Amino acid sequence: MPTSFHSKVAQHIVELELEKLRKRNPSLGYHQDKDKVSWEMLIDRGAHPRKRVPVPDSESLAQVSQAAHGVDPLFPDELPSSLPRSPVTTPETGLPGHKSPADLPRLPEVGITEPVAIIGAGVAGLRIAMMLKHLGIPYRVMEASERYGGRVFTYHFKKQDGEAESTQNYFDVGAMRFPDNAVNARTFELFEELDIKAGGGTGGKLVPYHLGTDDNIMLFNGRRGPAAFFEWVFNILLFLDIKKTVGEMSKNPLEDHFHDGVRNGGTVPDDYINRTYVKPNGDKLYGIDALLGAAWEPYKFLLAKDYKLGWEILMQHDSRSSRAHLLDIMRYPPEVVQWMETRDSGTNAYDDAFTESIIDSLEFDYPTGYDGQGEPGEVNWWCIEGGTEVLTKAMYKSLGIQPFVQTSQRVTAVYKNKPTTPDEKTTMGVIIQGLAELVPTKYSHVVSTIPLSCLRGVDLSRCELDYAQKTALRSLKYGTGVKVGIKFKTRWWQGQNFKKQGGSSKTDRQSRVVVYPSYGVDGPADTPGVLIATYTWNQDAFRFGSLIDPKDWGNSDDLHSASLDPNRQPSPSEAILLQHIYEDLAEIHGETAGWYREQTLDYYAYDWYHNQYSMGGYAFFNAGQFSDLYLHITKPASDGYLHFGGEAASSHHAWVAGALDSAWRCVWEILAKDGTPEQKKKFRKKYGASKEFDNIETAALQYYRGIYANSLEKADGNHGLFHFPGE
Repeated sequence: MPTSFHSKVAQHIVELELEKLRKRNPSLGYHQDKDKVSWEMLIDRGAHPRKRVPVPDSESLAQVSQAAHGVDPLFPDELPSSLPRSPVTTPETGLPGHKSPADLPRLPEVGITEPVAIIGAGVAGLRIAMMLKHLGIPYRVMEASERYGGRVFTYHFKKQDGEAESTQNYFDVGAMRFPDNAVNARTFELFEELDIKAGGGTGGKLVPYHLGTDDNIMLFNGRRGPAAFFEWVFNILLFLDIKKTVGEMSKNPLEDHFHDGVRNGGTVPDDYINRTYVKPNGDKLYGIDALLGAAWEPYKFLLAKDYKLGWEILMQHDSRSSRAHLLDIMRYPPEVVQWMETRDSGTNAYDDAFTESIIDSLEFDYPTGYDGQGEPGEVNWWCIEGGTEVLTKAMYKSLGIQPFVQTSQRVTAVYKNKPTTPDEKTTMGVIIQGLAELVPTKYSHVVSTIPLSCLRGVDLSRCELDYAQKTALRSLKYGTGVKVGIKFKTRWWQGQNFKKQGGSSKTDRQSRVVVYPSYGVDGPADTPGVLIATYTWNQDAFRFGSLIDPKDWGNSDDLHSASLDPNRQPSPSEAILLQHIYEDLAEIHGETAGWYREQTLDYYAYDWYHNQYSMGGYAFFNAGQFSDLYLHITKPASDGYLHFGGEAASSHHAWVAGALDSAWRCVWEILAKDGTPEQKKKFRKKYGASKEFDNIETAALQYYRGIYANSLEKADGNHGLFHFPGE
């Protein structure tokens, strides 16, 4: 499977940052040639004098590591850069190196004795616990809420007396779908490890997820409420049909289906309605897709063909939002850009970073035919029968009969215990709300996997974060998401008039997106079913979110602990929310708003920004933040004893895969600092190489930047002690 494009981005960002450091600090020598990158670092080793440590190119590094270790390098201590140098050359490579493997620094034989503190029991926290358990490293997971799973949250409706059985009595409020592509490789590796598979396994069953079907409905430029009689007749005579199915639209892709063009009373110049664009892989795009293709595809194509040149060109536009790029570079008129955004994404979504839009788009297109190495193809999408909580429950179960996962423990402070004697090892401490002491009080490392928005509420003043890390925690942007699931008496969308099996309908009305379930579709249409009646993000979500009451997401011991009384009366604001949704459903599907209200058995509305445990739905950076601040939350702090995990601390924002990638990196950092050879061997065998970096040299550089933190970036160099791997 091809390496994820994000790994190239992350790697190049590190290299650019190190070039900046070289200019500020002569302690770090770094330069770029036309064809290769080399670097040299000045490190302190206790009382030893400083030494410049030259590092050869990637191929030579692998040769040296193979000669010394018998494997390709994976950890910093396996690179020549991390090892004490001898004045001789190795016969295998002719490069400066070690006389023999016996000359290598001794690594710890006992390893980590104090447990690792993991803050947060979402996907990243649970995965880190699983990995540490496999490596024989003690851990403690501390979760502020009463449930584990984090933003994997499946809501179960309570059954009423006499209600028929249904396979659609739940919906995923959080993560709900998984594309089987390079971006989500770690997710599907985890599915395999937990025996979650198509057809059913001991851990769960994967079910095909349908992104769209031909009978999904598109409704734009509609008129609210009943039209006057003459207006109704006028619309019929002029065939002003503003509601179309996806299948109908595909038959005439250049038609102005929703009267956006000037000739039909809209504001979009007609020549933009009829645009076409052919992608490098031969796919032909029409209308809005063609306009987006013309704006996005040249960057994507160049990045796929010549990454360094493509990235240099893309970085010239990194300070722009998608909207600014479409207006200033593509010279699309404002009304065209607004039309594109309305049909393509959430309201004001184009105000987010252009760079991240390009990267995300390439991840969806790569590698199916885009790079010229294969034919364009479909990516298979999946969901989990029973909801995505099946995944986190399987993760929790894998930790054993008595996993060290403690809920209702809100961490309020993290601090570093500095050694008081030369023989004492640095440890970390945490403070739990309401608990003066928690045994054990000393931890070998601390990993925070909670959202950065929540981490801002934890006192880190004694953790020695550098300036950029503090800025990143405060500034990196989180988006929001709102979902409202409605449980209806019947699955009217599966009836004779609507035969939808998954997919989604879209509109410019307030509900924006209606998601039909892809699971339980074999059940009878006359039994209860759950529809995600609205799924919104960006400004649409903020507005709907203002009508939603904050809710508790329950505990992990009771399936229905978060379930509300189906006979409750909606609050005044949520009654308004439901009325808006019923009106939108009526416009999209027919019937009346009252009909949908009468069909309703229960509902559940959730806004992720109104959740005290998330304070946002997902990381989605503003212009410039990916290249400027992302780098600083993917390196350790506190001399390598504090680590940052979660989807925001990865290059795959808003995906479970991002949380899993960050878990790999956090455990890798812990082992790089204190792991034994046996633990590193087990890690290498089971979890493989990094998916964030193409080569270990770049990952090691990022790791060293965290180790040195404040001191390395000062102009006079590093004057602190560096805990070298093995000491």
